[in-house]
Amino acid sequence: MVNLPIEYSDKPVTPYGGMSLMKRFLDQTGIKSYLSTLDLPEPGSNRGYDPADIVTLFWLSIWTGASSYIHCDWLRYDSVLQSIFGLDQMPSQSTYSRFFGKFSYKRNTEVFPILQNWFFDQIGVDNITVDFDSTVITRYGDQQGSAKGYNPNKRGRNSHHPLMAFVGQTRMVANAWLRPGNTADSSSCKLFMQETFDRALAGKKVGLVRADSGFYTEELLSYLEEDQLNYVMAVRMYPNVKSAVWGLDNWIKLTDGIELSEMIFSHEKGKPRRYIIVKKQVDIRPKSGGKLLFEDLPGHRFSCYVTNMDLPLDQIWNIYNTRADCENRIKELKNDFGLESFCLQDFWATEASFRFIMVAYDIRTFKHLWTYKTQPSLFYTSPYMKDNSAGVSSTVSIVDDKVFFGASDGNLYCVGIASEQYNISKRNTALPVAGYIWNINLGSPILADVLIDENMMYAIDYAGNMFKFDISKILEINHSPEFWHGYHRK
Repeated sequence: MVNLPIEYSDKPVTPYGGMSLMKRFLDQTGIKSYLSTLDLPEPGSNRGYDPADIVTLFWLSIWTGASSYIHCDWLRYDSVLQSIFGLDQMPSQSTYSRFFGKFSYKRNTEVFPILQNWFFDQIGVDNITVDFDSTVITRYGDQQGSAKGYNPNKRGRNSHHPLMAFVGQTRMVANAWLRPGNTADSSSCKLFMQETFDRALAGKKVGLVRADSGFYTEELLSYLEEDQLNYVMAVRMYPNVKSAVWGLDNWIKLTDGIELSEMIFSHEKGKPRRYIIVKKQVDIRPKSGGKLLFEDLPGHRFSCYVTNMDLPLDQIWNIYNTRADCENRIKELKNDFGLESFCLQDFWATEASFRFIMVAYDIRTFKHLWTYKTQPSLFYTSPYMKDNSAGVSSTVSIVDDKVFFGASDGNLYCVGIASEQYNISKRNTALPVAGYIWNINLGSPILADVLIDENMMYAIDYAGNMFKFDISKILEINHSPEFWHGYHRK
């Protein structure tokens, strides 16, 4: 048995020393300074806390494990953490209750969309995919807005029924609303989408919208089409939809136990739209999702999706399936960020803490190190890509501190993981982007993955050419067109 030395010290210690890095990160982002520009509730006396400090320390409480307001009192006795954040003392539970109690519908509507918009302006992502979803938060009391409604886990309990929007590329929350528990799935969805696109994500290009069946209404489909937004949405199996699915006979086998079909269908006397239907055989795919629709087909589950994109059936289904990550984000918010436990009697106070938790989640789950922007694609592989859009269809290969990938602009790229590490002056084209090391212009889109085998890099372009390059020699040789088209080409 190893004898470990045990010592006593009169130095103050904390189990949350890692929060010093988070404090440094918060200072770098400047988010506290931006909070000071928002219409946050002011203290009632000169001895009150700065509103920006209250919000920051509320986030700190969540990051250190608090799942209710009473847990926030833990940090009041941590003198080291107080010194890290430059404070003489931490707010109490009652301070947070009074602060959030001053929020109203008007203040929530003014503060949170522009806060989320500022946050996403700091992130260099565009042509984003927005996923809409809803969830149920069970309440154990008679708080405002808590009511009996759809609650699959705690039937008969009061609940809230919030709406949430996620950005697929960053797995971050773009917007969130709290709703009463007896609210219909589609209630307020159009207003929520409008606030998300027009305010929270203002200035961002939305390439694709995905939503679950709770958003399936003629009003929302028409709204997305009026705004020229591409979408894939799960369809609620109303009787008229079931009848149309029953009449299908042109099924295409995708793989064992899965068949696909499509139809043109009009919902609620709306315009005809494209519907994709997936049929799964339960005995082959016992864990498959979908619904058992027909007594005459007891061993088959069906899923249905509506879209305005003209892509193959399997691609539409695959595009929607990647949306399933939303459920993981919601579980993480509930289990690790106290989403279900921070609740006050006043509805708008509860929504304020609910929406600040979303920002805490975004800060904790994402640190934008650098962005690399490729050149405009030579052609577009997705219908929602606009003119001058850049595209990368392949996955990246990482070797040591370098990232290798091919792009739709016809270039092979190598960028550095540590953006400040490289400063290469010889470039084929002027690409003033952090992390750049070199690029090779092959002249045709590169959609397949780049393979690395020791010092050799292999790539295939859309024109059918296979290339082999010695990575160790690329930076040592003059970057002339003759080199790229002749050296190590097979």
